[in-house]
Amino acid sequence: MAKPQRKKTEAPYDDPPPFAGRFLFFTALAGLLLSAVSTYVHLRIRWSGGLYTSFCNISQNVNCDDVVTSPYGTLFGVPVSVWGLGFYGLLAIVARRASGSRSSERNRARADALALSLGGAAFSLYLAVVSVSVLGTVCILCAGLYVVSAASLVFSVLLAAPLPSALEQLSHRWRQVRERPATASITVVAVLGVLVLPNLLAAPTRLTKDQVFKANPGFYDWYTSLPIVEVPTSGGIASGRADAPVTLIEFSDFQCPHCRMAHVALKDVLPRFGDDVRFVFYQYPLSKLCNDAMPGLGHENACGAAAAAICAADQDRFKPFADALFAHQDALEPEKVEEYAGDADLDMAKFKSCVASQETQARIKADVAAGQRAGIVSTPTFFLNGRKVEGNMPFENWLMALSVELDKS
Repeated sequence: MAKPQRKKTEAPYDDPPPFAGRFLFFTALAGLLLSAVSTYVHLRIRWSGGLYTSFCNISQNVNCDDVVTSPYGTLFGVPVSVWGLGFYGLLAIVARRASGSRSSERNRARADALALSLGGAAFSLYLAVVSVSVLGTVCILCAGLYVVSAASLVFSVLLAAPLPSALEQLSHRWRQVRERPATASITVVAVLGVLVLPNLLAAPTRLTKDQVFKANPGFYDWYTSLPIVEVPTSGGIASGRADAPVTLIEFSDFQCPHCRMAHVALKDVLPRFGDDVRFVFYQYPLSKLCNDAMPGLGHENACGAAAAAICAADQDRFKPFADALFAHQDALEPEKVEEYAGDADLDMAKFKSCVASQETQARIKADVAAGQRAGIVSTPTFFLNGRKVEGNMPFENWLMALSVELDKS
């Protein structure tokens, strides 16, 4: 005779502080509001072709526009702020359920809130590190979301306490998923949908001129109205095949914050076009030490960084070395630059000799002279198949501009 199965009972779970669920709910609402404003800023910049300036574009170092439109401003082709809307909406629903009367559903919601807040806090920490160490720019809206994320974690810990009971609840939920094929299948489909669907819905990397016009007529009209000027045909540091249908020339300064933002964007954009784009980097330090068009010292370490970059290129190490220079933009003293050269595996004897040579200084002066003939007044300045673009563009706009030029060719 079969033994009767015992009914599974959940472990006892103490009641949470009465305020924890309510505070978590209102914190999630604050996250929803900030995510909505950030989404508005992102879409306004995108739809305006980069001409819109938000209220939190305060300075080079405090600039929401640069952060939300950087490659790190999207996840699987969707703005991070849109993911934030979904995340904080879900957290608000879970917080409401966790604030109800004592029940098994309330206990599960308390544990779920903890899991969500831990994941949100980890992702916020990652974005904060990227903002400071990679982009070198603080976004007020993003900083507000970091505070919301930290507060959510605090309130969810209070709501879930004691933690051993919360962990037991999460373990119980995981066992339920594994033991129920239908639930497991729905979970797998949902995860795949989150990872795959945004990419399927996102615009392709390469568009035709007509597609760009239909997607963003404001940007198309602005870009195609930019002047086409004569640009240098020799010099600079080039990568890509010489007969590529699209040539992108940049005049840059390693101490220029907007040049750093452009470097981050192009590092993600250019590989998407493969051998169809030739990229040429010209030195244009904003300092009278090597640029007689400048009235003062300006970026006094930029000339030395330019010489070092040329010498790194001579050893076929320009890309990793440029990454290091832009990443350490606030520390480009000669001794620091030598450290970065060592980290980039350069032959240090050749490197030091090259930096000190008159030939290298002559190459910088040649780049500067080419920039002066092309009418450079600020950095970064680009020439995309001769079309002059002053300043950096949002990530999406680089994709559209390169697509327009490639389609024309």
